[in-house]
Amino acid sequence: MSVNDLEIPTELMFEENLYFNNIDGILKQEFSINEFKSIVFHDLRNVIRETNAVRKLCLEDRNRVESYWIGSNKNGLNPGCIDCEKIIVIANLDFDVPICLDYRKSLYNPEVIWLTNKGGWEKICDTYHELCAVITKFQRESN
Repeated sequence: MSVNDLEIPTELMFEENLYFNNIDGILKQEFSINEFKSIVFHDLRNVIRETNAVRKLCLEDRNRVESYWIGSNKNGLNPGCIDCEKIIVIANLDFDVPICLDYRKSLYNPEVIWLTNKGGWEKICDTYHELCAVITKFQRESN
């Protein structure tokens, strides 16, 4: 299955949303994310909806000097900015705090990034395989 011509890894295609609560320790340990205690991984319908929403917001902001959605490189974040044509939103930490697959470097093994409160996007996993291992950890911790 693909979204905007980008293939969703089968390991990240869920029939329904997956909710993990009270996982602030794992988020901090695995991703250095301190502000959040839960995460929702989207089902396919919501992946498409969220990806198209972020894409639309980025396109609306493309001529602005600064954009919350596109991000910036000024704070030393990696990657800082995104190409909205090369991402898929797979999860959210909170309202307007997406986690995405970033396909700029590889169409087959995308990096995983999140929209920080520092003014841009930050990489949390070099590959989506690393994220899948953490999802397994979420599942163990929540049982």
